[in-house]
Amino acid sequence: MTRTGVVKFRDVSGALVPNPGERSYGCVIADFLGIDLPQIVVATVGGANHMYRFENGRFVDCAGPRFADTHRSAIGVAAADVDGSGRLALYFLNTDRFLGPESQPDALFLRVGPNTWRDIAMGHRTDGQPLIVPLNRAAGRSVCFADLTGNGWPDLYVANYGAPGLLYINRGRDPETGEWLGFANVAPPGRGIGCVTGGRGVVAADFFNSGRLDLFCTNENDANRFWRNDGVSDSGELTMVECAAALGLADPRQHGRGVAVGDFNRDGRLDIVYGNWEGPHRLMIQREDGTFEDRTPPEMKEPSRVRTVLTADFDNDGHLDIFFNNIGQPNRLFLNNGDGTFRPATPDEIALPEGEGTGASAGDFTGDGRIDLFISQGESTEQPNAAFMNDTENDHGWLRVLAQTRDGAPAVGARVEIVCDDGGDSRPQIRHIDGGSGYLCQMEPVAHFGLGRAPRVSRVKVRWTDGLERELSNVAINQSLVVRPA
Repeated sequence: MTRTGVVKFRDVSGALVPNPGERSYGCVIADFLGIDLPQIVVATVGGANHMYRFENGRFVDCAGPRFADTHRSAIGVAAADVDGSGRLALYFLNTDRFLGPESQPDALFLRVGPNTWRDIAMGHRTDGQPLIVPLNRAAGRSVCFADLTGNGWPDLYVANYGAPGLLYINRGRDPETGEWLGFANVAPPGRGIGCVTGGRGVVAADFFNSGRLDLFCTNENDANRFWRNDGVSDSGELTMVECAAALGLADPRQHGRGVAVGDFNRDGRLDIVYGNWEGPHRLMIQREDGTFEDRTPPEMKEPSRVRTVLTADFDNDGHLDIFFNNIGQPNRLFLNNGDGTFRPATPDEIALPEGEGTGASAGDFTGDGRIDLFISQGESTEQPNAAFMNDTENDHGWLRVLAQTRDGAPAVGARVEIVCDDGGDSRPQIRHIDGGSGYLCQMEPVAHFGLGRAPRVSRVKVRWTDGLERELSNVAINQSLVVRPA
């Protein structure tokens, strides 16, 4: 029997071992160790980074001393398979100051053993050239992996605060030696996509179903930026056109924070939700002409001290819900009514009215088909982190699509669409494999779909960033489905 409108979470923060009071910021949920269950990675300022592995009912920190990196202060984090190894690498934004160009160098951790990590950010290729050109030493905030060139290699965008943004193009492998060639920044310093902003949140998605990933960036003390991807020219130059004002997304008088995307009214077009610090929050619905209209419900628009914003189908009814993580104020969860409207429904367990949460991520900790929640805390006051298991009880089905590369890593940026037309809602559902979103964070790089009471999924379609597509029919529900290019 379905319990309509009820979402239940269980506080399992005590199962995080250890979980001291710290200044934790960004976080990401993903399977970094290849064990078919995700781990939780936490970026910490003035302390150790963590990697929590779920085992025997506990989340045990398995980060070694190199990964913990206690001599630097990590703030933002995102993950992707950067070198075609089939293993997720982690990029940490490190900063020891609030803004500006002079800060600690960032880190790029590659897994070189079962749980052995090496920072290669300052490493070199065999020809002596640096692997990252130039290494970011500015006060960054959010970071996002996105294959902007459409060649199958994840590129990297760094949103700096008070310093030029950086767009690193992944140079792939040497065709003769197979050596990974690293990243090179192509953003012109101080102009275009390399302009100086109060960079805060960033998210990448194929907003217009063009087959190309675009970038949307929220800013503080500055207008937001929307970088439309017009593709790669014959000369090999990537063209990113800024058009936030034309699309209705600039919001120049507000101070943007967390941002997420989703098709909230299931009309086949991607929408945007983002938070403004102590200002009106925005649910921007995409119109047929590609512009966006503010349709934020009054309860959602209410200003708050927002940090991360995330979307997930917490009750598996087939409609994306929205979570606002606030600092020193109650967090807020809005459940989707199925028509693009929302109702406030925050369980007491996740409200944390005195929490200093800066980062948050959603993912399925245990593989039971329900989306769980992690909140990293301690921005202004050292606090333990918070973890919550989703104990929602209903008869809703689910499907998790693990869109992967040929090498077996999450295919960051891939577009996944499903349709249920046998007793369920026949409108399509769309997800993108997340490469960085929220604020400082990344959601689990899995396309999780709630199915309501649909008995099966009639069609699953995956489109990779290089244009390859694959379609499956008559897919069973309540399973994790791995899909790789044929």
